[in-house]
Amino acid sequence: LKAPMLRLQQEFRDRQIHGLDCVVRGDIPMAAGLSSSSALVVAMAEALVLANGLDVSPHDLVDVCGEGEWFVGTRGGSADHAAVKLSQSGQVAHVGFFPFAIMGYTPVPPGYAVVVGNSCIQARKAEGARDIFNERVASYEFGVSLIRSRFPNYAPLIHHLRDISQEGLGVRAADLYRIVLDIPEHISPDALRRELGDEVCEPCFATHRPASVYHVRARLLFGIAECARSARCFGLLKEGRMNELGRLMCISHDGDRVMGRNGGPFAVDVSDDALHA
Repeated sequence: LKAPMLRLQQEFRDRQIHGLDCVVRGDIPMAAGLSSSSALVVAMAEALVLANGLDVSPHDLVDVCGEGEWFVGTRGGSADHAAVKLSQSGQVAHVGFFPFAIMGYTPVPPGYAVVVGNSCIQARKAEGARDIFNERVASYEFGVSLIRSRFPNYAPLIHHLRDISQEGLGVRAADLYRIVLDIPEHISPDALRRELGDEVCEPCFATHRPASVYHVRARLLFGIAECARSARCFGLLKEGRMNELGRLMCISHDGDRVMGRNGGPFAVDVSDDALHA
């Protein structure tokens, strides 16, 4: 509830944003990874905008909500808030960020349905879990910064993780693997400071309790691949190629797991030998 209030006050500095008395009721399972907190953030933002007579477009509201959660310690994005605010029944939205935009909608093909299920496994972003969540976000930022540092010829082309692609850099897939191979599997906070400097590192370290090592290569490789998968998914959906879409969804789901199917920690081999193979 504090998140949208603080972010809206930052946005409208020429006036005092007034609070409100409210009753909250909802049926989204809490801590289930189903965006119960994002729904609460969007609902509060909507109420504050209405009560204070603020001029905020739907797209701007999504950005306000995503950035607002940074005030309370969670370094996530705005995708959940976009889904809460801008979803349409029976449609799948193609969402872009930096800047935020709805690129289009396409209907779910006949004979298929989007099913959201509660696994009953809690995904709390509080205390130690929040540190883990924010550490993973920081690992992406460190990975991008390391590539910009070690490959200065590509640095002007890289503003976000999505830019590290064949199309973004004008390279072959093999060249992408060579770039990733130059990034260490594990790197300590001190080594990051020496290479990237405090200006890059300290804002990231401030979001969580610094880890003993950061698994930068694995996170970077998953992120690059996830961007490539997401770029393909909307086209596959529009063309009705559901088997291919489902295969990419399974890869994404497996790669984003905290726990493997055998009950142990989920892990992928990103060693030099594995990537060379």
